[in-house]
Amino acid sequence: MNRLTHTKALYERAERISHEAHPFDADSLLLFHDSVENLLHQATGFLGVQLEKSSTFESYWTATQKQKNIVLPSRGPMKRMNDARVAFKHHGLIPSVSTIEQVRADVTTFFADTVPMVFNVDFDEISMDLLVEDTRARQLLEEADELASMATVNAIAIAMLYLHDAFQMLFGSFIKPELVNADRPALRRASRGTDWEPLVSIVETDIFVLRHYWPVFLLDLNYAEYSRFVSLVPRHHGGPRWPGTRTEPDTELWFEPKFMTRENYEFSRGFLVRAAIRVKQLHAPQPAVYSGETVHATLKALLRAKNRGAGSNP
Repeated sequence: MNRLTHTKALYERAERISHEAHPFDADSLLLFHDSVENLLHQATGFLGVQLEKSSTFESYWTATQKQKNIVLPSRGPMKRMNDARVAFKHHGLIPSVSTIEQVRADVTTFFADTVPMVFNVDFDEISMDLLVEDTRARQLLEEADELASMATVNAIAIAMLYLHDAFQMLFGSFIKPELVNADRPALRRASRGTDWEPLVSIVETDIFVLRHYWPVFLLDLNYAEYSRFVSLVPRHHGGPRWPGTRTEPDTELWFEPKFMTRENYEFSRGFLVRAAIRVKQLHAPQPAVYSGETVHATLKALLRAKNRGAGSNP
């Protein structure tokens, strides 16, 4: 199942790239092919089909039919995909948008037909959850799924909140707690009417921007997906503290009911799982661009300058 999970992850990555603007969508063709060949290799191995070392792409179908009397699906469409891949990779012929759309549809059909036929499991049932190593995040994911299955607005809202809590748990150790612990109201009062009041505002804005964008920079996440995820989840004032804890049960939430749909939940869930998988590549917490120490040192210097200026006045 782990190998099937990896193959599905490869397919989903290709599917996302296939929706990018042309010609960047062309790269999805190579990944679609890799995902198909991965599945074919796993299927023939599972069925006990022997392939020659010099086998071609079509040998998966011919050998399986000859040795096991089993006809694997989508031979024609997959040959068409492979021809487009060869033209792109070896001859520099960029596939058109319509070609990419056709390949995406054909590969989706191939997976939907082949996986249950060979492995007796629906393709949609292959879960990426196995790749999420953080046990707390996986627990929240399971609880969120249970709530989302109720299909009510409030249940999906809480499920979405759990996804956001899990996201903060995953990234808590990579963000300096000092970035959220600064007493910004006190700093604003101290700087009011001074020459360096605009600078305090700049530092404050930088802290906010860093907190928002840091996960994107850290893991090279898709910014459009990240922004959609953040905009969909419920908002609250009493949220988790870094490094990340569950939101308290009695916390008042604000959310837009029309966004609390199964479709938006599935999108948010998929984004969380992809982000969780990427977390594995970070073996140690990364330093923030502005650490809390840097912010405090800057503000202390400004306060000293203010005091010196006040002391020199008659």
